[in-house]
Amino acid sequence: MTELAAVEKRPLRFLLDMGVYNLGINLVWISYNSILLPLMVQGTTSAATKGLWLGIISVVSILAGITANILSAVVSDHSQSGLGKRTPNILIGALLAAVVIGVSAAVPQTLPLVFAAYFLLQITGNVSVGAYQPLLADIVPENQRGLASGLQSAFTILGAAAGFVGVTSLVSAGKMEWALLAIAAVFVLTTVFNSIVIRREDRPLQRAEPLSLGKALPEMFRVQTRVPGFFWFVFANFLMYMGVSSFASYGIYYLDTVLRMPNPVAAMGVAGVVGITVNVVAAVAAGLASDRVGRKNLIVAAGVFSGLSCLLFPFLRNFGLFIAISALYGAANGVVYSVNQALACGLVPPDESGKYLGYNNLSIGLANAFAPLVFGVILNMRGAPTVTSFTVFFLVAAAFYWTSSVVFAMRVPKR
Repeated sequence: MTELAAVEKRPLRFLLDMGVYNLGINLVWISYNSILLPLMVQGTTSAATKGLWLGIISVVSILAGITANILSAVVSDHSQSGLGKRTPNILIGALLAAVVIGVSAAVPQTLPLVFAAYFLLQITGNVSVGAYQPLLADIVPENQRGLASGLQSAFTILGAAAGFVGVTSLVSAGKMEWALLAIAAVFVLTTVFNSIVIRREDRPLQRAEPLSLGKALPEMFRVQTRVPGFFWFVFANFLMYMGVSSFASYGIYYLDTVLRMPNPVAAMGVAGVVGITVNVVAAVAAGLASDRVGRKNLIVAAGVFSGLSCLLFPFLRNFGLFIAISALYGAANGVVYSVNQALACGLVPPDESGKYLGYNNLSIGLANAFAPLVFGVILNMRGAPTVTSFTVFFLVAAAFYWTSSVVFAMRVPKR
């Protein structure tokens, strides 16, 4: 019997404290992906090319981040550090990411520097994330993973809320540098707090052999343990997150082009707060429910509903109605965020949890990388974004959601 198998339950306080890390890292990602990076690109290029440049910067940088994520997970699987199995990489990645953000706040914005900063942020941030995410499989019992994943998703959503409220307020006031420094500080604080919380539970495997970076590279994609249905799960996840990631980078452009909001940044903040309030409830409820009713069917239903919501967005002209539909859409995506990681942890082999969850992160990361490029090309297919290009945009997003739900339903094992 493994040490984890002997643990019947973790205290709720422990699960809550372990989840705080997600607030800091998602404050960074949501602030950059939905607010800071689109505005930085917009400020350093033209309206006719901003969508395309945003897509190029995203795809190149996120592909680098994916590689860093899996490498960090594989190296930490084999760690024999006295600080813990995952803790060293979690801390090092976060501290380096904070340095990158701080430097970005201090230098003038040009397109090459925006590109370089986001590229480095993806690498350093994913060194930390790649080591953190396997903790759910390492130290949380199976019968609590839905709840723990739900709580982590709630903190993820709270991080998004902090981004939409705090960052949009600072940016609207012309203080982007302060926004950058604030997200770096919060990320460092939440990471250090997480490391203190897990210090007694984050123990290396006694039988693991330390792995150098050179040996980790070929190890990344050497599949030793065959897990039925796991790579169908990875593929279905990629399709699902192509849908999830579609709107994430282009919300400000949508509010400007389709709803014609006079201040799209402020409107994005309002929409984010309302949607996130619903998201928190949905994420925790779905995670808790998945421990009792199973995980796969919840994800399938969320994908179908998200696709239906996409069909409505091009026809909205009222901000209040947009708020209502986007809140429901966000709740469905919250179910995906919450239940996805718990389902993945039930499929991965314990001794290689970092590497296999790295494959799951690969599917999400590839979607995060290619979605901005694919949907950026759609938006700029005739120059600046139009209502017509947004209609095509949302039809394609719906197709990704529905195809993913079919693959999940037919090919992924129930857990």
